[in-house]
Amino acid sequence: MIAQMYHRSWTVQDGVPQGNWAITQTTDGFLWLGGVAGLYRFDGLTFRRFSASSLGLLPDEISTVFGASDGSLWIGYRFGGASQVRGSKVLNFGPDGHGLIRGTLRNFTERDGVIWARTPYGLSRFQAGKWNLVGSEMGLNEQSSYYAQTDSFGNLWSGAFGGKLNLLPRGSDRFVPTVTSSPTAILMTSPNSGWLTGGDELGVLHRNDSGEWVESDSGFHKSRDIGLIDRDGDLWLSQKGGGLSHLPAQYARHPGRVEDSWFDHFDQNEGLSSNDILAGFSDREGGVWFVTAKGIDYFRRTPFHPFALSAETLSIALAHYRGKVYAGLFPIPSPMRTLEGASFVATKLPDSTVRCLYVDALGDLWIGGYGEVIHVSGNTVQKLRIPGGGSLRDVQAIALDHRGVLWVSLRGETPWTYKDGTWGQPPVLAHEPLRTPISMLAMDDGSVLLGYVSNQILRVSGSTTQRLGTRDGLAIGNVTVFAQHKDHVWVGGSEGLALLRGNKFTTIGAADSDLIHGVSGIVERANGDVWLNSVNGALRIDAGEIRRALADTSYHVRVLQLNYLDGFPGPPTSVRPLPTLVEGPGQRLYFSALKGLAWLDPDKIASNPQPPGIALDRVHVDGQDISFSNGFSLKPKPDELDFDIAVGALLMPERARVRFMLEGFDSDWKDAGDTRRLVFTHLPPGHYRLRIAALNSSGIASRSEVSVPFYVAPTFIQSRWFMALCCVLGVLTLWTLYAIRLRYVTEQIRKSFASRRDEREKIARELHDNFFQGIQSVLLRVHTESTRLIEEEPKRRIFQEILIYSDQVMLEGRQLVFELRGGSAASHDLPAAVQELVLELRDANPAITISTNVSGAIQPLGVLIGEEIISIVREALWNALRHSEGSNIGIELHFDKAELRVKIVDDGIGIPAGILNKGQREGHFGLPGMRERVSKINGRIEVKVASGTSIMLRIPASIAYAGERGSLVTRLFRKIRRKLVIPKGEH
Repeated sequence: MIAQMYHRSWTVQDGVPQGNWAITQTTDGFLWLGGVAGLYRFDGLTFRRFSASSLGLLPDEISTVFGASDGSLWIGYRFGGASQVRGSKVLNFGPDGHGLIRGTLRNFTERDGVIWARTPYGLSRFQAGKWNLVGSEMGLNEQSSYYAQTDSFGNLWSGAFGGKLNLLPRGSDRFVPTVTSSPTAILMTSPNSGWLTGGDELGVLHRNDSGEWVESDSGFHKSRDIGLIDRDGDLWLSQKGGGLSHLPAQYARHPGRVEDSWFDHFDQNEGLSSNDILAGFSDREGGVWFVTAKGIDYFRRTPFHPFALSAETLSIALAHYRGKVYAGLFPIPSPMRTLEGASFVATKLPDSTVRCLYVDALGDLWIGGYGEVIHVSGNTVQKLRIPGGGSLRDVQAIALDHRGVLWVSLRGETPWTYKDGTWGQPPVLAHEPLRTPISMLAMDDGSVLLGYVSNQILRVSGSTTQRLGTRDGLAIGNVTVFAQHKDHVWVGGSEGLALLRGNKFTTIGAADSDLIHGVSGIVERANGDVWLNSVNGALRIDAGEIRRALADTSYHVRVLQLNYLDGFPGPPTSVRPLPTLVEGPGQRLYFSALKGLAWLDPDKIASNPQPPGIALDRVHVDGQDISFSNGFSLKPKPDELDFDIAVGALLMPERARVRFMLEGFDSDWKDAGDTRRLVFTHLPPGHYRLRIAALNSSGIASRSEVSVPFYVAPTFIQSRWFMALCCVLGVLTLWTLYAIRLRYVTEQIRKSFASRRDEREKIARELHDNFFQGIQSVLLRVHTESTRLIEEEPKRRIFQEILIYSDQVMLEGRQLVFELRGGSAASHDLPAAVQELVLELRDANPAITISTNVSGAIQPLGVLIGEEIISIVREALWNALRHSEGSNIGIELHFDKAELRVKIVDDGIGIPAGILNKGQREGHFGLPGMRERVSKINGRIEVKVASGTSIMLRIPASIAYAGERGSLVTRLFRKIRRKLVIPKGEH
């Protein structure tokens, strides 16, 4: 019945253009509408107009549209001509010269990949890129073609006003005449029979035993011109007097005489956008579309099969009793009914208000009403009145424990029990602050569970109670429903779902955290799947997901949701009656709701195997449309970049999802959900490629994807030139800072050396002017006194020896004064000084070979620097002689433009690791002394041990050499730096 289907209509308020009379679907899933207003595309959510100028179509009114198997869209025009649209390419065929005679092109059809067109002047066929009229060469004699259609069996039918209906059988190249008829549609249900629509009658076409085609009357005289057979075999007809007529497949599959009662009807009173039907179409996903004078209407089947309820029905209590599902309708007189097929069947049970239904472990039915309970056991019916008075004593829940004690929860009261004709309230609950349980369950272990508000459960076992709650892991809000299955109990509540084993609860969380809420019905099927009736619809959790959640409590299950799009009857009651879900005969699931009731076969939930189409409609940059067909480039710093997307999925487009990846920014695909607009803000400069794909309601991905390259230009400060300039400036800045620091350090060292030089010169003056003069005076007096002695006097000989020795000391003193004043050649000539050291040390240990190697342009050294270097080399050589136990020592002097390098290498035993790490031998200060001297002259010393010991001394050229050295650029830079930063100093 149409009333049991999902129906949706769109009118001009929803963007439907006026004046449509053509409808089709292309292979990418999009619906197309054509008419006076032009060409429109519909994706199930949004209508989009394509102007003739934007696509390059003929400037004419559209008369028909057709989606071909190759993915193209064919468009026919009122005054002749056709257009083929495939992607962004359009081919136009004018009314003259292309086989399309001027006149309204009424419709297209396709057989075996060949496109045919119906015009008032004949039937045309599209071959080799052009249209050709078909005539006697294929067995057609009528010039006019009033009808052309390919049936579901591959046969092509063509007819003319008042002429024969011609058939081109599949595989044949000639038409054969059948019956004299001018139908508007031929709806074949088998190769030999079908329905004919047209005028006011529904005709029957069949081939008799002799092979002749015969037309007969079906007896139904309420049809109009529009007719179609949907994917499930149902027959749909436009109805005389307005609206739709629908014949179920059980009758439609067998064309012949029909009864009016077999049809159901649907018109504006039931929600049709208009009673005037202009066109119909059955889409690839099983939906049926009708174009009306005021909009379009859509019908499809849903997994849920609803029951027709009277407007007075507010709620329905459910129970599966003795092979039937019983429903208690509230507040309807004679409320107890059984559900058979899609109908209610009255029962002979007592007329009583029904607020609760319960089937106990023995198979008896209990009906809870206002202050009473009815017990039904086979043919025995017993009414039990609960003590007490007052109105609105609704029975909330019922349970029968293993001792045969009946438990009854009444609104606002402590639970009542009934046993052997006596009512009472359990003493064990007398002091409990909790009063009315929302739900109850008689456990297989003999205890009774009472569910209350705010995560509270009371387990009653004989005369003891145990309170279960949040400390035991319960976090579901108000406890609305229990469902025991084998060794565990499902507990549903206002805020979630939990599983109880023993005294431990395991909360079952969903990947969509807001999905499992308002649970009022639970069924665990034999295969382990769990179904819930909730405020968010019918929810299914697969058995595998349950096992995974129990093994890993942090796991959130994936949930199948069926809601209003699937025919779900609506949100269930949250308090009474409970539960709202039962499993009936044939494993059908029955869902009750506020003013709604429906059943579902959980094994027959169809998926959508059709991949969706995907299209990029518009690109906006800061609110302005731009062209994007071949990619695009953007100016620097766009604030917002928007992409408008359409997804070709007509079956539940609300559930179609978009995925995207922005190459150049994203490393993987992202789920954009059900949005149809992607927004990117403040994209940095660079090359990008946006890739977009779609998933339909069943998760089937689109066969292709949209790919759009684009480029965001940089501002100057974002450009590579600017980055390069910054790098250059950064390097120059660092070099300048380094040079300034080096200059500063050099000046400090020079000042230190100048201070030492001044001190040395002072000492030299003091020695020369005072000490040596005093010594000279003493020596002169000794000489004078010695001359007074005779030659033979022994003392004279002693005085003469003293004078000779004194002359040698004075000579050495003068040499010392000379050196103190910077006059030592050795301190300036490093190779010569090193050679003197080698000669001096070679005598100390003739067994060791000492070699010297000099490279680079030899430079004179500063006096004090030279002395420090010679002292360091002397210490290094003495260490090698005394401790290395080697046979060879090498000295390398390299005068580089940037630095002076001095390397002393031996082939001895090396320095032990402990000493090397510590920096010195115990009680020895050779290595620390060398490091101190190197530090004073801002140099570096490296000590390595590998097949001997290597000591490398590095001193910057600006410090080591007496004059400045370096490249032309370095000297020029130094000169500029001095003028700008540091006053020129003394060298």
